[in-house]
Amino acid sequence: MKLTIQSKELRKALETLQPLFSRRTTLPILSVILLKAKDNQLHISATNLDAYMRISIPCQVETEGEACTGGQRLLNAVKTRDGDCALSLDNNSLTLRSGGAFAKFGTVSAEEIPAIPEFTVNLNPVDGDELKSAITLLNWDIVRAGRGS
Repeated sequence: MKLTIQSKELRKALETLQPLFSRRTTLPILSVILLKAKDNQLHISATNLDAYMRISIPCQVETEGEACTGGQRLLNAVKTRDGDCALSLDNNSLTLRSGGAFAKFGTVSAEEIPAIPEFTVNLNPVDGDELKSAITLLNWDIVRAGRGS
């Protein structure tokens, strides 16, 4: 796996996933995130066994692949970076390069982490006025139910 990505976009994605890869877990494997580079997208997945989340962000993929590494450690390293970051996987070690600095992270096999189910979300656009009307009607029903009407 080898790719280049905006550090701002990577940081934003990792911060969104952070509640799922807590450092304080009874199962250390739950602090690991799955990174998959494919089709000029970096897919980042995390789970705490109660919830699963996958975020895809654009990047320039030179070599497709996947790696599992500690989410908090990667986030801490990305927080101090600006501009483009290069991520590469060599000999079971994930390397983050930005400017003249670099950091290396240990990896684990993707088979060791809990399976994250495949899912797709099909969002249908909703007219803003229709949504506002539906919420108003729902609020009115809640108020009536509270009065015993």
